[in-house]
Amino acid sequence: MSAWIRIGKVGKSHGVQGEFFLSGRDEPFNETLTTAFIGKDEKTATKYGVAHISQKSERTIIKLKDVDSRDDANRLLHLSIWALRDELNLSEDEFYWDDMKNKPVVLPNGQEVGKILTFNNFGASDVVEVINDKKQSLMLPFVDQYFKIKESVDGPSVILNVEYEIIEELWTGGKKSKSTGADNA
Repeated sequence: MSAWIRIGKVGKSHGVQGEFFLSGRDEPFNETLTTAFIGKDEKTATKYGVAHISQKSERTIIKLKDVDSRDDANRLLHLSIWALRDELNLSEDEFYWDDMKNKPVVLPNGQEVGKILTFNNFGASDVVEVINDKKQSLMLPFVDQYFKIKESVDGPSVILNVEYEIIEELWTGGKKSKSTGADNA
């Protein structure tokens, strides 16, 4: 389990003193942080002190120490932001997206159809990308209609509430698997 949790991306600057909106989230970020890591990936991220976090119209605004102008904030635009896991609060019925990466995605009958590759938020809803053993990926909205999270001793697991034929059709572009002996759709 990573010590860092991705909390979003640097969004548009706010004002002229280096503040910026936190983007890539569908709800405000109400945590208190002392440190943030910003970069293209965890390995190249730069450590920053957090001066303050505030809210405006349900949007999160972050001010980093040593980021003191609009130009400074704009240089960070679209880079990912990570926080130390130990600085974040999590209730018992919550989980981090990062904790779900590489978890198996199974159908209600127990058949594994792939693993979670990543999560994204494109504004309307969270989207999960599932990859199968043939390295084909599929993006699905992470909504109750399709997914159920099941808690276990090994942590949360993901159950996909869709028939396998639908998933197979999406992965194959409408062509039936040769292993089924069926014709192309």
